[in-house]
Amino acid sequence: MKLKIYSVAMICILLSGCGSMIRPETRYDEGIDFSDYSSFTWLNTEPLLLAPDAVNPAVVTALEQALINALQSRGHTFTTDLFNADLIVSFALESTDQTYDTTLRHQAEDPDVCTPPISVDQLSAGADTAIYQEQFMMLNIFDNARCINVWHGRIETTFDMFDEVAGQRQKITKTVDLLLSDYPPE
Repeated sequence: MKLKIYSVAMICILLSGCGSMIRPETRYDEGIDFSDYSSFTWLNTEPLLLAPDAVNPAVVTALEQALINALQSRGHTFTTDLFNADLIVSFALESTDQTYDTTLRHQAEDPDVCTPPISVDQLSAGADTAIYQEQFMMLNIFDNARCINVWHGRIETTFDMFDEVAGQRQKITKTVDLLLSDYPPE
C-alpha cells in the first residue's frame, strides 16, 4: 500500500513540476551577427498575423507594448519606418483544446503501482476525462534587407488571451521576457 501512495505522489510531483516549467522553443540563423541590428518595426500596422477570433484586443495591445519594451531593452530601437528598419517583427497566437484521462490505472505487472495513460490514444471508454486549453504565442523576426527569417520562438502563454487585460500585464510581460530570454543569440 505504501508503494502505491508513493508512486501516486511521485507522479503528481512530476506532473505538477512539468506544468510549471514553461520554456520557449527557439531557433535562429547561426550565420547572422545579431549585433548588426539596431532597429525594428512591425510587419504590418497590425503585427498580429494570426489569432483565434475571440482574442481580446486589449491583450494584443499589451503584447505589442511588451514586445517593444523587451526588444528595446535588448538594444533595438522601435521605428515606424518599414523601409529603413533593420528587423521586421510579427507574432501569432494559437489556442487548442486538449483532453486527458484523469483515471489512474494499475500496472499489469504490479497491481500496487498506479500509472496514468501516456497519451490520449490510450483513453478507454468510460474514462474520467478533463479538457483544458493550451495557448501559445509565436514570434518571428525577419532581416529586412535580406527578407529572411532570422529568429523564431514559440512559448506556452502564462496569460489568458481571451480574458480582460487587467491583472494580466505582469503575466504578459513575463511570457514575452521568457520567449526572448535567449535573444539575441550569442
